[in-house]
Amino acid sequence: MATDREKEDIRRVFTVNRDGEDVEYFIGVPSSEDIRKADWHYSKVYNKALIDGVATEAEMLDILRARGLYGDDHQDKLNKLGSELAEKIAAMEMESSPIVRRELALEVSRLRRDVFQWNQRLTGPLSNTCEEMANQAKSEYLTSAIVQNKDGTRVWDDYDSFLAEEDQGLSLSARLEVLLWLQGLDTDFMENTPENVVLREIEQAENTPKLEVPKEDDSVEAEVDTTEDPAPAPKKKRGRKAVAKKK
Repeated sequence: MATDREKEDIRRVFTVNRDGEDVEYFIGVPSSEDIRKADWHYSKVYNKALIDGVATEAEMLDILRARGLYGDDHQDKLNKLGSELAEKIAAMEMESSPIVRRELALEVSRLRRDVFQWNQRLTGPLSNTCEEMANQAKSEYLTSAIVQNKDGTRVWDDYDSFLAEEDQGLSLSARLEVLLWLQGLDTDFMENTPENVVLREIEQAENTPKLEVPKEDDSVEAEVDTTEDPAPAPKKKRGRKAVAKKK
């Protein structure tokens, strides 16, 4: 008999391939104790990084601004790329021609990459700040606490067990899934961008076999052709005068 958990399992699920077999794992809801300890890990790592001389986010922004990597010019270009991206998406959604829609979808995909790469000028350096290191420690602790097996038991008994996990594929996948969950994003969020949805729709339409238009039935013509011709008109009889002349 199915348990209540199996009947109404609303936990987020993700799959990891282990030794050639796909294994399902689940993300549970953190308890108040889990959240408290995760915040403690944040503070611990932040303070240690600060003492060790790691730059804070504010300090890093000042460094980037001094080097011309961050400021009004950076934001202006980011705004311009964002406007172009929004305009192309709108044009793609309004377009009816599959050929033009495909071209617009590819342009949207290129613009999205440009936005990402431009943001990397900022997000890359900021990932090496006290705040980001502390955030990573917090998400790691939550991962160790809330990733579960199907029966609801914890995958790792404690934080140290998570850090000692030998299967790096499992630990990395779990961290990514928890991070996306914390940000409110689905695992396949990149696959569901407007341009990728359009490209899939076009590909599906092209691969769907078209129904053949039935040819006109020739049986009607055949029936008309096979009907008997109307009886020929009777020939006129020769008159007596014509017969006499012949004699």
